[in-house]
Amino acid sequence: MKNGARGFFADSFGENVIYHLFHDKRKMERLGDVILKKKLIIEYFKDFKVEITPTDWFTMLDKLYGKIMPTGLESIRRKQSRLHFAIDRRIPATNRIALMLAGAVMTSIQKVRKP
Repeated sequence: MKNGARGFFADSFGENVIYHLFHDKRKMERLGDVILKKKLIIEYFKDFKVEITPTDWFTMLDKLYGKIMPTGLESIRRKQSRLHFAIDRRIPATNRIALMLAGAVMTSIQKVRKP
């Protein structure tokens, strides 16, 4: 990247505790996948200015409800999902709790000029 250039990417986020309930760690290792955490992102992009914006805070809870709720309770699940969406919009993205609840993150990297 040229100095000053910016790049953006989004991915699932491994600091969400519920995230780990849905992922087979052995399968992930076999496929070469890694659990994406803030420390790893910053370490990988150490020569860049990194900004991490958590998103989809309750996405993983919605997935959990889908696995444990009986199929006849779809209307309750939809209401719960709408409530999660409303709460998502009110959680400050810079809050540490937001990182723990995030189902995904949007990462912005900017190439910084070296002295």
